Amino acid sequence: MEIIAEVGSTWRLPDMAASHDLALASIGQAARAGASAIKYQVFRADSLYSKERAPELYERTKRYELPLEWLPELKTEAQKHGIGLWTSIFAVDLIEPALPYLDGLKVASGDLTNRPLLEAMAKAAAEAELPLAISTGAATPTEINDLYIYLRQFSAPRRLILMHCVSEYPALEWHMNLRAISYLRDRADEVGLSDHTGAHSNLVAQLALALGATVFEKHFAPDGADMDNPDMVVAIDRIAFRRYVDDLERAEAILGKPVKTVQKSERSERVWARRGKDGLRPKEDGDA
Repeated sequence: MEIIAEVGSTWRLPDMAASHDLALASIGQAARAGASAIKYQVFRADSLYSKERAPELYERTKRYELPLEWLPELKTEAQKHGIGLWTSIFAVDLIEPALPYLDGLKVASGDLTNRPLLEAMAKAAAEAELPLAISTGAATPTEINDLYIYLRQFSAPRRLILMHCVSEYPALEWHMNLRAISYLRDRADEVGLSDHTGAHSNLVAQLALALGATVFEKHFAPDGADMDNPDMVVAIDRIAFRRYVDDLERAEAILGKPVKTVQKSERSERVWARRGKDGLRPKEDGDA
């Protein structure tokens, strides 16, 4: 099981120097909260939004562009804390400069039908032997099946992970439709959950684990994050993230392995409750 702390844009503060420090500090905080990896987003407003058709979105997105020159430091810090560094990448020309510093690649839900980006990400993941996760928010079965067929043209990533996702911020528990995980399982090496339910409850993640999810992504707000940040509607703090990890680990222990075994607590039961050849308990030594 892997649990990824999605920093998103919560690293951004009004001052860029302070933002740099917070981006670095997020890594240690996420690691101490139990994350196995931390994820940032790498995009440029110019390749996402039209200045003419969506000027407000363009300007807001411009503000949250993560500088690529920070990636070497982020990688070093992640290694120091023993966790992986992932990014969601939103443009083909950003893959090559980011790739040397990454332990995993992610395609966001909105790019599930973006063929040029999908091709470039699949090839990069295969060449660098990195896992590739693709979110499936707001996708139809036809689009997911087309994605599966399309990706089979290229060298396979080391691990292809389809992330069940509901593109609602925050997503309500009863909108999560977790049984869709079964559909995704036949079209990827692994399935995961990109969890936008905020801090409401961890039951959604626990149920997803029971249905076969092995990779979890949860938005993370480091100490000192700006409360006006757009990601704060779904991000959880380090205390809630620790609880999220603990609840998933508890669920994993309860679920156990997909094989019927005699538990240590049952061994005495086999001694006194099994009947001997005469039909009485306990059976004698040598009874079959």
